[in-house]
Parts: sequence; C-alpha cells; structure tokens
Amino acid sequence: MISRIIPTALALALVSGCTVGRDYAPPELQTNEGWPAELEGGVTNQTADLRGWWRGFSDPTLDSLVDRALAGSLELKDAAARVREARALRGVTAADGLFSVDARGSASYQRSSENTFGGPGGLPGENTDLYDVGFDATWELDVFGRVRRSVEAADAEVDSAVESQRDARVVLLAEVARNYAEYRSAQARLGIAQENVATQQDTLSLTQDRLTAGLSSELDVARALAQLESTRSQIPLLAAALRRAAFRLDVLLGLVPGTLAPELGPIAPVPSTPPSVAIGLPAELVRRRPDVR
Repeated sequence: MISRIIPTALALALVSGCTVGRDYAPPELQTNEGWPAELEGGVTNQTADLRGWWRGFSDPTLDSLVDRALAGSLELKDAAARVREARALRGVTAADGLFSVDARGSASYQRSSENTFGGPGGLPGENTDLYDVGFDATWELDVFGRVRRSVEAADAEVDSAVESQRDARVVLLAEVARNYAEYRSAQARLGIAQENVATQQDTLSLTQDRLTAGLSSELDVARALAQLESTRSQIPLLAAALRRAAFRLDVLLGLVPGTLAPELGPIAPVPSTPPSVAIGLPAELVRRRPDVR
C-alpha cells in the first residue's frame, strides 16, 4: 500500500510545480540618494509629508471645506463603491478553491386511497410521512494553479481600485484648494476694482470742476471718464468669476450650487504659501502618483 502512495504523492508534487504563468516581480529602480540641482530659497530636498498638505496654508475655512469634501464628494463615494465591488469579486474568485457543501432535504405527507389494497402508501386510508435528506461535497483540486492565478489577478484588481480611489482623492483636494484660492483672489480683485471706481469717480468730478474753472480741457474729462468706465466694466467679470468658483466648490462638496455663498461671502485674504516647500526626489514623486502605482 505504501509503495502505491509514494509514487502518487511524488507525481502530484511535480504537477503542482507546473503553475500557470510566472510569479510577478516588480522592476527595481535605481535612484540617487540626493538631488544635485541648486535650490532657491524656501525649497528643500526633504521628503514632503502630504497627509495634510492643505493645513500648511493655515486657513480654517479651507480646512473645513476639505473635511466636508472628503465626507460628501460623490466622486469619492463612487470610487469607494468600486473598491467594495473589486473586493467582493475577489471573494467570489477565491471561493473556487474552497470546500463547499450542498445540503438538501424534503418532507411530504401522503394518504393512501381507501379504494387501493396495499402498496407503498401502506394500508387503505392510512396516513404516511416521507422524509428525504442528503448532502453533496465538492471542491477543485488546483493542480495547475488556475485558482491561484485568478486570485492573484483579483488581488491586482483590488489594488487598482484602491489606487483609483486615492487618485480621485488627490484630484478632489487639489480642486478644492485651487477653487478656494481662485474665489479669494477674485474677491480681493473685486474689492480693489470697486475702490478704484470710487477713486476714479472723484477724479472725474474734480476734472469736470477744473474744466468749469477753465483749468482743464474736455480731453482731460474724456480721459477720466474712459478710465472710469473701463474699470466699471471689469466688475461684472470679477463678480461672475467669484460665483463660478463658489459653484464649483459646491459641486466638489456634493452640495446644491449656492449653498456656500453665505459662508464664503465675508472678505478674507488669499491663502498664504507655507514658509518652505519640501520637494524631495523626483523618484519619490513617481512612487506617490496613484496612476503610476
């Protein structure tokens, strides 16, 4: 009996070594330990900590917008759903190599006709209970590695969905910060334009008074009026840019356009840049990019 088992075990061991495909090994990337380029003031070679990069602007409103975007963005919710889908499909794929049991059972009630004599139902008019119970066990012997390779492919799909979710997060936070900076910039420019209109209106009035007194010409009045109207024409454009930036922030946060207008209405400065920016090595940037990963 032992002489039969040993050759069979050896044969199975040899066949199991013939797994479908080769094991994947990521390529090795040789990089320098330092970046030799000359850096200007405020830029360092240190590794950047990007876990909360937006907090470096020291703007509480921006911090609040980012937190709400992470919680309410429809893009992130869609990406999270794709991650859950990939993980569920991975579980289905891995189930092919698991032991499964299929149980069944049935029960029936039978009454023999009073016009029959004997038979499987018993005596005429007699009641009979019938029961049937059974089970079936199956599994797949993964000799050639089909299930293992399928699971590895499913794991790669899960990793891809996770990195796509991270990519959506990176894009979302960048868009929130950019549109918030554009909003504050348009707000500041609109305020400056309105102040210039008031100043140029006073200049026009003074020029007209000088014309009445014979100290100025009609050409000076025309120039002052043209300058005033040119500045006035910029105000609707800046107001429209202000509304567009606010509406984009509403969409990014998953809100109805116009929701953030009262909150963003009070004038606030444009977010200031951090005192220093850590750029690290170019290879580190490649490793961080979700699309490359």
